[in-house]
Amino acid sequence: EIIKHKIGLIEKEELAQKIKSAKQNYFEDANKPGRWLSDKLRKERQSRKINQLINEQGQICYGNAEKKKIAQDYYERLYEQDCSRGENWTIPTGSKFTSDT
Repeated sequence: EIIKHKIGLIEKEELAQKIKSAKQNYFEDANKPGRWLSDKLRKERQSRKINQLINEQGQICYGNAEKKKIAQDYYERLYEQDCSRGENWTIPTGSKFTSDT
């Protein structure tokens, strides 16, 4: 029983040493800031990307050119509606933005 206990302790020490060396190698060889930042930026970029849009016929479009055309048509109709309602669009002049220095 004592021998089994000693063998168990020796195996645990060897395993602990292997884990310690593996962690040390990973820590030394890793590009921590670059990898972390690239992963974070990739996830953020993917969360902002529009994967698909539905056109006027109800079809799902995946291509960039198709999505661009759908967005362009949507905003053209949106601005035409605003202009047809007779809303006054005021554009600020440069004099409002100049400083008194």
